[in-house]
Amino acid sequence: MDKRARTAPTIADLIERMARETDSPPRLVDDVRRMFSGKGISLDEDAGPYADAIRETFLSDAVLRQHTARATQELERLRERLQALQRAWSQTAEQLDHVRVRLAGSAQGLARQAELMRLKRSVVPGPRAVQ
Repeated sequence: MDKRARTAPTIADLIERMARETDSPPRLVDDVRRMFSGKGISLDEDAGPYADAIRETFLSDAVLRQHTARATQELERLRERLQALQRAWSQTAEQLDHVRVRLAGSAQGLARQAELMRLKRSVVPGPRAVQ
């Protein structure tokens, strides 16, 4: 065996290294291993011809996980903002309801006063009234 063959990383070595560097989940590591085994490619073979594809797989997964984490955080912030908006909307609706009730009461009172004034004007003076 020459020195290059002994020092060249195997597919298994590269998979392990990339998994550590990208903090990949075990399921991805297992999937990549199964992909090679399923094609009849030994994990003990030189990783050279497959190195770019292996790196890209793990790096793409890492980027996807980062984007997913950021999106999840943004969705949580959005949920919190929507809850705050809902609380503010409920408070405003409650306040408007109180105003509506007060205005309805005031309108009834004004209507009663207007009716009393109309009735007072339409009263004909009686015999005891100064004419």
